[in-house]
Amino acid sequence: MAVRSGEKHILTFTDTSLLGAGIARLDGIALFCPGTAAGDTAEVIITEVKKRYIHARLLRIVTPSPDRCSPDCGIYAECGGCLFRHIRYEAEAKCKEAAVRGALRRFDGIIWEPIFTASPDAYRNKAVFHLDAQYRAGYYAASTNTHIDLPPEGCALLPPLFAQIAERTHLSLDGFRSGLPIRALAARKSTDGQFTAVLHAEKLTPDVRLAAERWTEYMLYGLGNTVAGLFLAEGMPEDPHVRYERLIGEDCLTDEFLSLRLRISPAAFYQVNHDVAENLCRTVADYADLQPGESAADLYCGTGTIGLTLAALSPQASVTGIEINASAVRDAIVNAESNSIANIRFRCGDSATAEAEGLHFDCVVIDPPRKGCSPEMLAALTRLSPKRIVYVSCNPATLARDAAVLAESGWQITRARPFDMFPRTGHCECVIQLKQKTADG
Repeated sequence: MAVRSGEKHILTFTDTSLLGAGIARLDGIALFCPGTAAGDTAEVIITEVKKRYIHARLLRIVTPSPDRCSPDCGIYAECGGCLFRHIRYEAEAKCKEAAVRGALRRFDGIIWEPIFTASPDAYRNKAVFHLDAQYRAGYYAASTNTHIDLPPEGCALLPPLFAQIAERTHLSLDGFRSGLPIRALAARKSTDGQFTAVLHAEKLTPDVRLAAERWTEYMLYGLGNTVAGLFLAEGMPEDPHVRYERLIGEDCLTDEFLSLRLRISPAAFYQVNHDVAENLCRTVADYADLQPGESAADLYCGTGTIGLTLAALSPQASVTGIEINASAVRDAIVNAESNSIANIRFRCGDSATAEAEGLHFDCVVIDPPRKGCSPEMLAALTRLSPKRIVYVSCNPATLARDAAVLAESGWQITRARPFDMFPRTGHCECVIQLKQKTADG
């Protein structure tokens, strides 16, 4: 009999998906149920039936998995930012490692290294909060525009400093009439405890500027010894054309990364998990295996974190960083100069046109967005024809897709290591090394 929506079933779950849902089988079809995990026996109600999969909602746990734990966040069920707070972190990391290996299962001969993990709590050095009409900081519920207030104790993914920034923002703006076009608050913290914060408004009206002045006063009064710089922005954080105005302090945040001191502007990309990012960059340098006299390209280089690491660890090699974000390139150039790294250069441009300069690279490092490489980028890699490619991915599915294209063009995956850059969420990074196939390979 065909499975129908609304039916209730008691099932035993045998696996956990990368999106934090338990996986069981019903009439031979994969069934996914959020809030369950491998080892659970649970009663569920069917919510959607497709040809190849079924979605269900948890009604009750009959027998809990040994990996199950009580969520340690009061808004876990509503928020949707975290997907794994109902199981132990060790089980989550195991699930993510299996997901990455599964995505690359079609490729033979990979030397796998174990997943790298660090603390699953308070690891994010950046936060972006939505502000409601009363200027209370929070998040949007998953797949909605419904505002959820930040818990009084703060978000478990963030250091306590971010809850203080959010609280002082609310206190400073609470006296203003509701409805000012102030919509978001972004903050970034360095390893030494300094921070920059940005108040985002849709339009910089006189009232908004007055509110920003009071916000600045409250920030300095309560957190002055940790304020590196405060900014007012016209446009939302995700807007690539947002305009920033410095209100007070420095025009960037300075952070220590491995042996480097890095300048990070408000709009620049920078990895949010400092400890994992350091180890990821060490692995990238290991996989790049730059020898004296060789050259490397760091595509999608951002503020130059990976490229600068490569150049610093391989002083007899040369590195070129390419990035389309002009602000990030400016930071990268300053970072190279301030760290006295002379064997790297940066240029602003589309990474997919990297071969246009007619240069040869022995190794190319790519760190594309979640959607992976464009066909143009993969074609450019083929024309560049480096001996080695190091691919840093935040999406196992697009990594596998792009690796298949590169395999058809003459490269094979030789080494791989997952990194849990975003514990408790449904994301997992991976670094792979690809080498040109030999004539007999």
